[in-house]
Order: sequence, then structure tokens, then C-alpha cells
Amino acid sequence: MKIAWYALVVLVFSVSASAGDKSLRGLFEKQMTEGGYVGYEIIHVQENETDGWVLYTAWDKDYPDNRNRPNGGYFQKNGKRWQSAMGTACNRNSVSMFGLMGNGYLYCSVLRPDMDFESITAGDNEAQIFTFNESFTVWVAISPKGNATVVGTTADGREVNLN
Repeated sequence: MKIAWYALVVLVFSVSASAGDKSLRGLFEKQMTEGGYVGYEIIHVQENETDGWVLYTAWDKDYPDNRNRPNGGYFQKNGKRWQSAMGTACNRNSVSMFGLMGNGYLYCSVLRPDMDFESITAGDNEAQIFTFNESFTVWVAISPKGNATVVGTTADGREVNLN
């Protein structure tokens, strides 16, 4: 069942932007609408000059619990048009990593409630931390390094290896 869900996510991201799409958010929302999802929530959009990513949850009638499972979608800009490149799920029990088409690596994970970190780094790059659905926390870091060491730092300065 999980494989079918991830295949659906990849299928949605295989659609490229139409001439009317100006922003990454606009393209993403169009893909979600056309993808047959019952609902989706955009957690964060990071739009850069040549590429960008969207952190989101999406669910349908067969997988309503996916509203608590964040995914990362990576996009590249072709001229003035955005195109989907790839995507991955941010896991709960391990760090997810995927390559960004020659632009580094995206790392992400959902934090358990007992993980109260002041900061998280992947290699030398600090993660952005987001709360979604009012009770879940997910972090995302972009690093030029593949298989970077991911470390969470607690308020008292203790470092925890998250790999």
C-alpha cells in the first residue's frame, strides 16, 4: 500500500508547469487539484532563482492518515516555468535524504514528541523546523553533502546523532 501511495506522489510530480503558472505555489496547487487528492496542506514553499521545494501533506479517501505524513517535492525552473523533478516522504523513524538534481541533497524527518531540539544540522547546514497539523514537527535541511551526519542539539547543549 505504501508503494502505491508513493507512486501516486511521483506521478503527480511528473506533470510540468503550464504557461499560466507563474509561481511554484501555483504549480503545486494545480498538481494537487489535478491529482485527485481529497485535501492537502502546504507547510512551506522555498522558491529560489533556479530551483525550489515544497513541504506538504496530501491525502485521499484511501489514505486519510497521510495528512500527518509530510513530503518534500523538488522543482527546477526551466526559463520562467517550474517543472517537477522529484519528491520523497519525510520519515518518522529515520532521516530521509534525496539528491536535488545536482544541486545538493534535501534531508528531512518528523520529530517524535520527546525530541526537543534547539537546532538540527545536516553536515554544516542548519535545518529549518516547521510545525504542521498543530502537533507535528518536521525539519528540512539542504546540504551539498550526500550522507551528511545529522545532529540535533538540545537546549542544554547535548548533541544527538539522528542518522
